[in-house]
Amino acid sequence: MSVSLTHINNIEGEENMKEKMLYKSLVVGVIVLFIGVGVQPAIAINIEGGNNPPDAPTIIGPMRGKPGVEYTFEFLATDPENENVSFYIEWGDGETTGWTDYYPSGEYIPISHTWDEIDRDNIVRAKAKDINGAESDWSTTQVPINKDDCNLCAKKVSNQNKDGVEMMINILSGLLKKYPIVEDELQDLREVISTPSEEECFKLNILFVDFQVTSERFLEKGRFFLSGIYFLLYLITHFLWKTYCNPP
Repeated sequence: MSVSLTHINNIEGEENMKEKMLYKSLVVGVIVLFIGVGVQPAIAINIEGGNNPPDAPTIIGPMRGKPGVEYTFEFLATDPENENVSFYIEWGDGETTGWTDYYPSGEYIPISHTWDEIDRDNIVRAKAKDINGAESDWSTTQVPINKDDCNLCAKKVSNQNKDGVEMMINILSGLLKKYPIVEDELQDLREVISTPSEEECFKLNILFVDFQVTSERFLEKGRFFLSGIYFLLYLITHFLWKTYCNPP
């Protein structure tokens, strides 16, 4: 009888042990299942949200030039992860910047260059990379370099156009007395329309680029009034440049 009870106890003990092992297996399985379900989306998110290259740079600068004059261009690249960016610029004359220092994403960076020779088909191109080495596509812009670039710059603005522009400048001058820097730029415009010359045409080209960049910067900062004023200055200078500097 005692043997039978011992045997029964052994059988019950084995069954209890099997039940415990089965229970542990089920618990482990459930844990693994939940972990697996949680890990898969995390992996997917990590893959989909991997490092992306910056957008191709925006290039803003003079549309033409002549040898021996230094010109400043503005370069902007925006990175999807807001990482700092570096620029690589080819000026079209065999010169490059190499990779520049890193700058904040989404900011205009001024970089200057001087051409030594005439090249009417000169192309400037630029690309950007982020701090992880992801490179953007190239951006290009044509900047003809021609010694006789403003051969028609001596053409006078018609009296009607001149009077209209002077009236606009005087109105802006009256409205913007508390902004001395704007008044200085308006005075530059007055000089341009009164004495058109080759150098003044180059100044106009640089001015309307500066006005465009300044307008965009004020817009980014939420200063809409000044952004609008500088955009208007950009329109005026671009009109003057197109009127008597005869760009191609």
